[in-house]
Amino acid sequence: MTMAQPADQKVSFFYRPIVLLLAIAGLVLLIYSNTFNSPFQLDDTGSIIDNSAIRDLHNFTSLSHFERVEIHENLRPLLKTRYIGYLSFALNYAVHGLDVRGYHMVNILIHIVNSLLLYLLLQLTFRLPRFSGKNKGTFAFFPAHSRSFIAIFTTFLFAVHPIQTQAVTYIVQRFTSLASLFYLLSIVTYIRFRLAGLQSVSNTASSFGSYVFYLISLVSAIIAMKTKEFALLLPLMIALYEFSFLEGGMKKRILQIVPYALIMSIVSLSLISASAAKISGAQNSISRIDYLLTQFRVITTYLRLLILPINQNLDYDFLIYRSLFTPEVLLSFLLLISIFAMGMWLYRNSRSRDCKTSYWFRLTSFGIFWFFMTASPESGIIPIKDIIFEHRMYLPSIGLFLTVTTSIDFFMSRWSNKFVHARKAAVFIMVLIVLILSVTTYERNSVWEDSVRLWEDVVQKSPNKPRPYYNLGLAYSEQGRTDNAIDAYKTAIRLDPAFSADVYNNLGVALMALGRVDEAILRYITAVDINPLDSDVHFNLANAYMAQGRVDEAISEYKSSAKLNPGDPKVHFYLAALYSKISLYSDAVSEYLLVISLRPDDVVTRNNMGNAYKKLGRTEEALNAYQSALRIKPEFAEAHYNLGNTYADLGRIEEALNEYRTALRLKPDFTEAGRQLERYSGTAK
Repeated sequence: MTMAQPADQKVSFFYRPIVLLLAIAGLVLLIYSNTFNSPFQLDDTGSIIDNSAIRDLHNFTSLSHFERVEIHENLRPLLKTRYIGYLSFALNYAVHGLDVRGYHMVNILIHIVNSLLLYLLLQLTFRLPRFSGKNKGTFAFFPAHSRSFIAIFTTFLFAVHPIQTQAVTYIVQRFTSLASLFYLLSIVTYIRFRLAGLQSVSNTASSFGSYVFYLISLVSAIIAMKTKEFALLLPLMIALYEFSFLEGGMKKRILQIVPYALIMSIVSLSLISASAAKISGAQNSISRIDYLLTQFRVITTYLRLLILPINQNLDYDFLIYRSLFTPEVLLSFLLLISIFAMGMWLYRNSRSRDCKTSYWFRLTSFGIFWFFMTASPESGIIPIKDIIFEHRMYLPSIGLFLTVTTSIDFFMSRWSNKFVHARKAAVFIMVLIVLILSVTTYERNSVWEDSVRLWEDVVQKSPNKPRPYYNLGLAYSEQGRTDNAIDAYKTAIRLDPAFSADVYNNLGVALMALGRVDEAILRYITAVDINPLDSDVHFNLANAYMAQGRVDEAISEYKSSAKLNPGDPKVHFYLAALYSKISLYSDAVSEYLLVISLRPDDVVTRNNMGNAYKKLGRTEEALNAYQSALRIKPEFAEAHYNLGNTYADLGRIEEALNEYRTALRLKPDFTEAGRQLERYSGTAK
């Protein structure tokens, strides 16, 4: 039976690349259309909302800027190791501020581009001599329908599978999808370089053009590695691809891969210190061996989710395993070893079996090796704080999808002689699977639309883990459901009394909202005991002391908060207000000046500082403070009123009356301004 396809055979409209690419993009937009307003979650807060580094693009012009910017110390090393990812957030912030829709749009576009790059990677692979049959003197020996089936459905499975939602909808996991983009781009341009090299033996211009692709591939590899650490193994993937599908002299092929290995070595050195800091917390609680043993179970869980994506969870409560001979670990290990051994067997036999099966064998083995190689950086021996996260399957899933589609196509090709409609049936089933997965993805994304719904879903699936209850409490608080928030925080504390200072702090905030000050103070004190370096806890404790009139204790806590975070203007503002309340006006002025140095456009602070100056008898400075506030905000009625009072004290009645009138015009119900206007109207000359 010939597998050749006539050169002039027309390509079906539905198989045309532009139609397929538009279909992929349209379907992705549709199934992620309900995520545009999904709120920031978990690490989005630290990496985006509270990350001052991304608020000024100048911070990214030189790494030295990161040393000066006020950020959490745990974030500082990541700004260097994931420079490109944070730069993308900075660009988002420059355009959209904290409008979540802009961030979601970028994430979705990245996923669409990744899908298109995957399709291009497979199409370029099928143009290689090994698949085109050109090295055997035939055309298209690997059936055209097989190439289309594998390329199309591998891409669609990647694009619509619900396990990808965490890498796309969870905004901060752009690190994963963006690193994958440059990872795929590096491989695609490497293939173009090798294809161009095969076609340019006697053409100098074409040869030069091929090295342009090579340069793009190298630059993309560097960018991928500076976006997320798993891309460090990209050189090994290039080597795997080279020796799986390409041909040529051994020496030349190795020399082409060496620059990638050098890049990996150089970038690895820059990541060592940051990686050590990042994983140190995990290493305190789990050894490398225990982490590896646990990952055998984690990877089988990933496989289950890829095959049957049900009970997805943002925050798994996963048991740590400490023995290989635990039945669950041993069975998982045997399963994974069997799959890997199958890949080895397929690769070996793809070299010796007849050409009718070698193509499928080689593709399937490559898919298996892709899965294990891309999963290994985060599921190996280096402990990561969170044992399992679905976004870690974003890139490895390609290997499984390629293995599945190639295997199906192989069996359909074998059965097509016996069952005339076998291939049509396979296409119909795959289309049905894609549609089912698309609906499942849309439904999974609907859980992300609302923080309460998301964390209630997590709590239902991880009922014995404190972090989901803590985040559910935050979600309830944002919706004003204070009683529900208190219950959630207390459950988190019951599950782990030493879980985090934040849970006690937020419980205190919720109790304060209900006027339960004594209980709130007890919670704040516990939070301080757990983490005495948290400036927010000291600040909240100071506010609680103020509510009870415990002035000295409040001042002490405000000072502790200011010492821990001198760049926080609100602490200095509250401390200044307290100093003014107890008539320590000089101290109040000092604190107000600090606030203005941090927030130059803060008109309330300038107005209050004017009041403090006035109490000190420093009238000219009071006038300057009020006037500076009004230069920034001319419609600030209170500043006009206070400026009027100061003019009246100086005997400048006409000017005072003008200020009172302006205050009343801006704020018609300003009773005090009306009284002062009436009082001084009769004295004006």
